[in-house]
Amino acid sequence: MKLGCMRPGRGWSRRQPRSLKNNRVSKYVIGARSWWQRRAPLAVSSPPHARTDTSVPRQCLPLAPHIGASMLIAQLSDLHVCAPEVLYHGLIDSNEMLVRAIDSVLELDLRPDFVVITGDVTADGLPEEYEHACALLGRLPMPWYVIPGNHDKREAFRQAFRGLGFLPETGPLNYAVSLGNLNLVALDSTDDCSHAGSLDDQTLLWLEDALLSFEGRPALVVMHHPPFSCGISYLDAYGCVDGEKLAGLIGRHRGIEAVLCGHVHRSIVRKWANTLAMSAPSTASEIALRLSPLATPASFSAPVGYLLHMWSPVNGLVTHLVRSGLALDPLPFF
Repeated sequence: MKLGCMRPGRGWSRRQPRSLKNNRVSKYVIGARSWWQRRAPLAVSSPPHARTDTSVPRQCLPLAPHIGASMLIAQLSDLHVCAPEVLYHGLIDSNEMLVRAIDSVLELDLRPDFVVITGDVTADGLPEEYEHACALLGRLPMPWYVIPGNHDKREAFRQAFRGLGFLPETGPLNYAVSLGNLNLVALDSTDDCSHAGSLDDQTLLWLEDALLSFEGRPALVVMHHPPFSCGISYLDAYGCVDGEKLAGLIGRHRGIEAVLCGHVHRSIVRKWANTLAMSAPSTASEIALRLSPLATPASFSAPVGYLLHMWSPVNGLVTHLVRSGLALDPLPFF
């Protein structure tokens, strides 16, 4: 069976492309309804054909009735979706945990305008896991964006989600989406040879061009591996090895509201590179807070957690940690 996901959304609409700085790319614009206004869902039509130029990211094109308005963004991370009836590490029903997380998102009194998923969509990057992830995430009625994590497999990930329309055909899975006054910049920090993260020269050059094209307009950068040390030794051993390079690049640009990450299965916030960097909890499990350098790794089956970001041109970014469900005993893995 050919894998693929099509985004349920509020309709596809194409604005005329406008050239960005140095004519490096023609951009399309995605917009979302303001989070204080909710209208009936719009009809869905076919997305435009994928662009063949992948030097700068491809982008999704849902209808944009309120370009530049305030937005509500749910960030889910580290879903670790398994094949049906398979438990994560043989212990946790990560699929059911994702169902609960999506239920929680849909039960919010204000429904998010879009969802961003910051990596580790699957447990092992298997085709049947991506197929099931597509089915579970298909319950989301709003646009959603995904980036890979160290448990994903880049080419399988590309194949599974290529129908969403924003992933490049080759190379790192970097892309950017313009939401009126707010831009989403997604970085592929995965390394095929390691669980640690890295950003190759191609990605760093691509990011520089993307940020220059935004000309200081507000942006959210999303990636799987946090580019900073979190103080938990058994997590820092698998961090982003190019964090200092990224900090130098990010620090030179105005308007970056935050760098949103996953990977560490904990909610952590740090002032970093003239902005904020933060990680979201996993929907599947929580890695134990053990700060001793000699600590034994462990995880908990914690309440379902995710981040909810409120952004407006006036107030900037405000982030809430959302929890739902009950915690269980410590589990012997991380």
